[in-house]
Amino acid sequence: MERDDSITLTLHGLAVDDGMVRADVFLQKLRALLDSLEIADRILNGSKSHEVIITDLRMGNAMARLCEKPSGGKKSAAFGSPLLESALTAASHDDLQIDQFPVELIKSLAPLTEMDSKRLSHGELGFAGNTVIRLDAHLARQTEQALARASGMPLATQSPFKGAAVAAFDGVLREIDSRGNTVRGKLVLTAGGREVDCIFRLEDIPALRQHFDRRARVEGMAHYDGVNLLPGRLEVVRIEPIIADTDLGRWRGALANRRAARPKGI
Repeated sequence: MERDDSITLTLHGLAVDDGMVRADVFLQKLRALLDSLEIADRILNGSKSHEVIITDLRMGNAMARLCEKPSGGKKSAAFGSPLLESALTAASHDDLQIDQFPVELIKSLAPLTEMDSKRLSHGELGFAGNTVIRLDAHLARQTEQALARASGMPLATQSPFKGAAVAAFDGVLREIDSRGNTVRGKLVLTAGGREVDCIFRLEDIPALRQHFDRRARVEGMAHYDGVNLLPGRLEVVRIEPIIADTDLGRWRGALANRRAARPKGI
């Protein structure tokens, strides 16, 4: 059984590096994660009450699994990882309750979530309870907005909706990056050909890849940035293939009769 304090950092490298993760990038992200965990620890317990232990470490798609170990006999001290998970989830979902988290904790998320596309593809944070949060440019933008809101900075009034809502779209799915537990893709909308960034959890959608490059109705939690009418990201939970009937032969006679019967001038 997985420990309640476990947290897994997984990074995915660039194609130019054969998918391997650069050492300095891995160290930067690991350091940022440790800083965030320590801040969460101090917020909950009044002082640093845990040491973070590495329980697993792997190369390639670099992965480090960590756990919090109470220090100084503080067995009743609260783990910081659940608080960090809640803050990241609130930032990712553009939850207005982000105001309830200390600004210090939200600030610590910035170096953890920021992505340099020239040095790293993306990352993932896995928490106990099977929660996986994708670290990428979208989350970095969401974190920046969360910090502005938590700091009391005035935000420009936008007419489009800002927040998260359940939505469904008609389009063709294209796969972009299938590494890790969260697959990234693009949904090319049937109406207008616009693209919507999507992420999928493999365990939520059986036989996911059979839906790519086919027209489908895609449902999930859509995240709107308050600037664009289309969502910046769609967390997909359901895919229904759309089978279009392109054979118009059986309708030609009826259409021809309808045109012949139409009164003149109409």
